[in-house]
Amino acid sequence: MREGSTTRDVIYCYLKSAIRLYGGGADASGFGIPAALVAAIGRIDSRANPEEYLSYTSDSTFGSRVWRDFWFTYVATPDVLRPFVFDGTSYVTPGVMTKVSKDDGKGSSQIFEGRANGLKETICAQLNSGTITEDQGWEFMASGISMTGTQNKQRVRSRAHSYREDVDSAVAQLKWIDNTGHPTDEGYRFVNICERYGVANSSAAIRYFGATLIHTGQYGTFLHYIHRLYEEIFMADPVAFSKSKGGVSVFDEDSYWAYLGTIEDRMKNDLRVIRKVSGRSRPRSRTIFQAELTFLRKYGFIPEGRNERYRLAVGLPINWVRVHEAMRIEL
Repeated sequence: MREGSTTRDVIYCYLKSAIRLYGGGADASGFGIPAALVAAIGRIDSRANPEEYLSYTSDSTFGSRVWRDFWFTYVATPDVLRPFVFDGTSYVTPGVMTKVSKDDGKGSSQIFEGRANGLKETICAQLNSGTITEDQGWEFMASGISMTGTQNKQRVRSRAHSYREDVDSAVAQLKWIDNTGHPTDEGYRFVNICERYGVANSSAAIRYFGATLIHTGQYGTFLHYIHRLYEEIFMADPVAFSKSKGGVSVFDEDSYWAYLGTIEDRMKNDLRVIRKVSGRSRPRSRTIFQAELTFLRKYGFIPEGRNERYRLAVGLPINWVRVHEAMRIEL
């Protein structure tokens, strides 16, 4: 399960698209893709279907239909697909948001802009310098920008692919979508909870999501193995991985990551309960258990603050009260 784009509201909106289409809802047509972007795709590949090109789909299977509906309805909306506006003196990014909320409840997420080196920011900079034309700007929105000596600017098509990988892996691990791509009873229940309590960021939705991670998502099993190895390591040596500073044993950040590295190695090679698989190339290296620790922190199963993580003879502090509360929630 990937932490990237897997927020509660993303999952909620994706399930809404799946439920609507599974219930006989009609496929949308066109999705309001800007005409200039459609024309740009035609120049890049005259045979390409704009909806399939921008959503990284190539068929009419149920899963692809759901993905297109979700992608264009909630993320790659017509406004989001517009790479620039001219304010009378210069080209600027549109400053628009997607229709999915952040997990922290602080507004909606942005995509393709919002960073100094974002795709739209780079297009605007090149338009303002006269390096490219507006038509080329639209083409870059569709095709991305190859950069020398730094990370390429990811195009809409590539981002749709990676975004779908995040969402697919999440709903599969949570078992909210079955093998045919149809919503399961538990998936329907999550949607019902979100709708009953207003939003995917309601306390009820947060509790249900966290409980599903522990039960169905196998995070409870993950914590079991973490605790099992913790007992073996620190019963044998209570000051394992610590450093001596001024004659005092200290478990600091370096100790923490060394400990987690040993846990990962033991789980992979001794217990054989995990595999290290990289499904896609990444511009930055990932830290140990990056996705697992992100989700565990987000739902309160391990401490959020850095200072609370570094505790001698503890390794990875686990909030067992929160874990047991989650285990008592009926899915």
